[in-house]
Amino acid sequence: YGTPQYQGVANQVLSTYPQAILLAEGLIDAQGNVARRATDVVRDCQGEICAYYRYLQGTSMAAPHVSGVVALIISQYGT
Repeated sequence: YGTPQYQGVANQVLSTYPQAILLAEGLIDAQGNVARRATDVVRDCQGEICAYYRYLQGTSMAAPHVSGVVALIISQYGT
């Protein structure tokens, strides 16, 4: 998995991400604009309120998906 071909956004999970961390890492500027190099950051604004998302990987991203699949299986076939 650690090869570049698998590290694209198509193989990751879009998750909420703190604005303060993006700012500290230089991935957004003081006005909240996403830096060009930050290809894994998404900004979504409703009026003047913006939310930031980032493509991530790892167990904390996989666990909710696995739990959801297990819930679907149990709902279909019971305990």
